[in-house]
Amino acid sequence: MLKVCLWTNRPTHHQKSFFRACSAIPGMDFSVRYYAGAVCSSMRRAQGWVSPELDPFEAEAVPADILKPEMRSCVHIIPALDPGGGRMLAENAVKAGLKWMYWGERTGLHFAARLHFNYRLFYALYPLSNRIRLRKYAGFIKNSALLALAQGRLAEDDLASLGIDRSRIRFLSYSVPAVPEAAPDETIKKFSAGRTVFLCVSGLLYMKGLKYMLEAYASLEPELRGRSCLVFAGAGPYLPEMKKMTHTLGIENSVLLRGTVPSNEIGKIYYAGDVFVLPTLHDGWGAVLNEAASAGLPVISTEECGAAWHIIKDGFNGRRVKAKSSAALACAMKEYLMNPAKIKEHGLNSKKIFADFTPERGAERLARYLNETGLLK
Repeated sequence: MLKVCLWTNRPTHHQKSFFRACSAIPGMDFSVRYYAGAVCSSMRRAQGWVSPELDPFEAEAVPADILKPEMRSCVHIIPALDPGGGRMLAENAVKAGLKWMYWGERTGLHFAARLHFNYRLFYALYPLSNRIRLRKYAGFIKNSALLALAQGRLAEDDLASLGIDRSRIRFLSYSVPAVPEAAPDETIKKFSAGRTVFLCVSGLLYMKGLKYMLEAYASLEPELRGRSCLVFAGAGPYLPEMKKMTHTLGIENSVLLRGTVPSNEIGKIYYAGDVFVLPTLHDGWGAVLNEAASAGLPVISTEECGAAWHIIKDGFNGRRVKAKSSAALACAMKEYLMNPAKIKEHGLNSKKIFADFTPERGAERLARYLNETGLLK
């Protein structure tokens, strides 16, 4: 039986079902090791995340544990090359001659933020900066890893910029479970009063592009604003600025700042929405798009969101727009207000797309890649 150990920093409700699906793969002894602790970070808890209980195949660990004798027979799946764990794991795996694969999402958030999300500069400078900064670790992937697993097209581009041959890159995204169907949240239901709800589930951070969503909505014709509203579910340091903006833009009566909802109750939020919007300036993946699609919502997001290149089929179940463009967001939102029948049509299409991103489908992909290497028979 093939032993596979997947390393990651902390447990999340988004990953749990995928891990369970992996543990059910025939011929595979699957385990998970958390190198930064077995509870959600304080930031995630503030956003409503609940630390799931550990299954028998999960345990806390430290990066040095990869060198233990019982780990030598495993194929290790090592996450993004962060200084806190991923780099140390990769170094230890190479030093010990272990079999391993890399798995990561797109990088570059801090670099993009330093450039104030100037995308022309970012795409000109970041590939070179990344290649210099991660030269040693890129060498580990090129010369030692069995495969490089990328969480989407943007992550694949990242790896290619490091000199990783695209023939050795495979797609493996976050694959979260469908949001449980639930009665719509009463607070949102009362606030919307029959209006079309543009919903955003997100940490309230500048990088999520919430400023542009507010500006986009405020630019709509008064008649369209009159039969729609914005709902933000989440918490974060950008909240005071959002309150100030709603007042300045004169849209207080059309914006609900719902606050956080525990992750195990999030279904009632999605099922109170009509169209999902994530106007992010930079996201490695963006699992909320998976969740929104599973709940049957049309999805609008930006080209800087990893999941938007996979969960959104432009014009079929939503729109993928330029980041930092209030005009592009307004155009996408207006499309659903001018053609309300598209909300149901695109929502049904979202469910069809989600079917290819379930935890079970993710586990099947992983099994296929292990089979490619000849390790899993």
